[in-house]
Amino acid sequence: MAIALPFLYKVLGRRRLYPLIAQGEYNAVKSYKPVAKKFPQVKSVKADERRHGDTVMQLLS
Repeated sequence: MAIALPFLYKVLGRRRLYPLIAQGEYNAVKSYKPVAKKFPQVKSVKADERRHGDTVMQLLS
């Protein structure tokens, strides 16, 4: 995916690309939810994903 990001940035622009990236981060939060119930240490990873999504969205400001 990292190789595709510069290409997607040129094609889509940041206004369309960044929300897609952030949504991927937020979707990861949802996918970690059941895992975090069984493995509490995953809660920090889940929090990181949310923070990453929030950070990407702040880049649009």
